[in-house]
Amino acid sequence: MQNEQSLFQISLDDEAIFQCKEISKWAKFLGIIGFVFLGLLLLVSIATTFYLTHTSGLGTLIGSIYLAVVGIYIYPVFALFRFGKWMKMALTNADQVLFNKSLKSLKNCFLYIGIVTIILICIYGVLALVGLITAASSLN
Repeated sequence: MQNEQSLFQISLDDEAIFQCKEISKWAKFLGIIGFVFLGLLLLVSIATTFYLTHTSGLGTLIGSIYLAVVGIYIYPVFALFRFGKWMKMALTNADQVLFNKSLKSLKNCFLYIGIVTIILICIYGVLALVGLITAASSLN
């Protein structure tokens, strides 16, 4: 059983529905563009791996980095696209379940990007610390 509470008696009026429709259009558009760029990055990863492996030997490393970026960003792009698609369907059909699923998908997108951002900040912090220690030891 779902517990429904209304703290501020918020409901979706015509303006809120209009804004949600606009958000869903842009989210779906950005999701599609994200898929296109991830596809292009995947092709660049494959091309780099094969081309640079034969010329400099760094192809596998660089191609793997590109492939890792594709792997990291495919979920938030998919979640954003899914949010846009489900929000539009929810508003068109006045479907509360789809509306809730769309919001959950958007939350998951932001959650995932937030966690990746925290991880990257930690990595940059460790790299900066290693750089400072290396620089300090080279002065002696």
